[in-house]
Amino acid sequence: MKEKVETVTIEWNGGNLACRWRPGKENPIIFLHGICGSSAHFNTAFIDPSLCNHSLLAIDLPGYGNSSPISSWNLDLVGEAIKTAMEHFLDHKPWAVAHSISSSVVIRLIKYLSGIILLEGNMIPQHLDFSDKVLKSKRHEYTKEYERIQRASSMVLKYQTYIKDNILLDYYSTTYALCSADTVWDTANNCSNDIKDLEVIKRLSKLDFPVYCLYGAESNYKKSISDVKKVFPDMQLHTITNSRHFPMIDNPEETWRIVVNILRKGSR
Repeated sequence: MKEKVETVTIEWNGGNLACRWRPGKENPIIFLHGICGSSAHFNTAFIDPSLCNHSLLAIDLPGYGNSSPISSWNLDLVGEAIKTAMEHFLDHKPWAVAHSISSSVVIRLIKYLSGIILLEGNMIPQHLDFSDKVLKSKRHEYTKEYERIQRASSMVLKYQTYIKDNILLDYYSTTYALCSADTVWDTANNCSNDIKDLEVIKRLSKLDFPVYCLYGAESNYKKSISDVKKVFPDMQLHTITNSRHFPMIDNPEETWRIVVNILRKGSR
């Protein structure tokens, strides 16, 4: 019998961390979303039959989704938040599925993990299109631009009766609508520094266990594979058909089938 999915809030750093949790008997998996994201980006994992026996933990990073903001968003502190959630729910080292810019978060959790799967993971400067756009504005100037984006997202929600895809609704209602301009700017700034210094890819390439990278077949990321391979020749690459930057939303069946196959190969 499949366990019930719970929405759980735990205390951390004077505020709260919002998590989606489902216990299971097989390898635990944690899900880390990207910039402007939330745990809702992984809703498809919780309903996919191939993952029905796995313990699943999806976390709203500090300042995103329903988690409390922090006054100074930085990667080490965010790493501590994720570690707190892992200790609260898990008895064993999990695999991490990290989307987009959360590759900068996952490298701060390496010793607590059994394996890493990057979904469109940001590793080199060519992957920073969105962050570069954010950082064109100074922190205090970005607020006005972000408020415009939030208003557009709110308009989508007003017409939710015309949208059949509940996943799309979750995407809009728990991303731009629930995080601040300061959080987005600070995330872009922190993660961009990590990636431009090649800190992320260098640390991943030196691990004693495989790192798997999943890319959408129609994504701009695919163009940079040769550049990634120059720094990380042993990277294990999988391409997901009919998808772009959000393969877990564009093509969830194939995404989670590949993830399960990776887990079956074993962990460290």
